Amino acid sequence: MPRMVSIIRMQFALFVSLFIVMPGDFKKNENRNNKEAYYGVGSFLLEVVKVFFLAFIIIVPIRVFLFQPFFVQGASMEPNFKDGQYLIVNELGYKKTDIGAGNAHFFSVEPFKNLERGEVIVFRYPKSPEQFFIKRVIGLPGEKIEIKDGIVRIYNPEYPDGFILDESDYINSD
Repeated sequence: MPRMVSIIRMQFALFVSLFIVMPGDFKKNENRNNKEAYYGVGSFLLEVVKVFFLAFIIIVPIRVFLFQPFFVQGASMEPNFKDGQYLIVNELGYKKTDIGAGNAHFFSVEPFKNLERGEVIVFRYPKSPEQFFIKRVIGLPGEKIEIKDGIVRIYNPEYPDGFILDESDYINSD
């Protein structure tokens, strides 16, 4: 499945790049100076390099800072998300993003939203940072969660005796 994603990304990048690079190259050769005109294999290779360069410049920032694809692995999020389902995740919402290169730190982008109960998030597993988890938020900062006999109870300053989480609010039943 990941190989299919690579093919789709490549096709999308080439498609987008064609609209940026090619329109100026369809001009008639009469409008060009003989010194500027180029033909044959060299012309083709130059166009391929331009397409890949522009695709890289466009796709990498979008992929790193805005959206990231993920595959759901496992059945823990069913029935909402099925095993093997492909998701596009918004990278801007909840995380603080530091902009810099190497040890140089230029600036930080603060989170745009606060977590809310019931939202689905993607995060790195702390014990194995190369592994991502897709989970639903049930506890917020400052809350204590108790799971006993299959019942989720949440304690916070508003409900010091706790309340039972009604999971039917978060699970679509088909």
